[in-house]
Amino acid sequence: MCVRLRLDPQVLPFCTARDIRETVREVVEELSLPEGGLWLDTNLCTADVPLENLEAICEAYEEFCF
Repeated sequence: MCVRLRLDPQVLPFCTARDIRETVREVVEELSLPEGGLWLDTNLCTADVPLENLEAICEAYEEFCF
């Protein structure tokens, strides 16, 4: 079974980069398997998300997902 988990776009404008990093780390540690099956999804199309948070999401994905 594949889990598709979406980071909530309603809280992304209010998170810190550290909050985002910790959220991604926790999700990957709890739900990912060596065989795969975790799909992290983020709706980044809202103008109220600071660029720093978008960068934090990309960096966290690179650090914990690859």
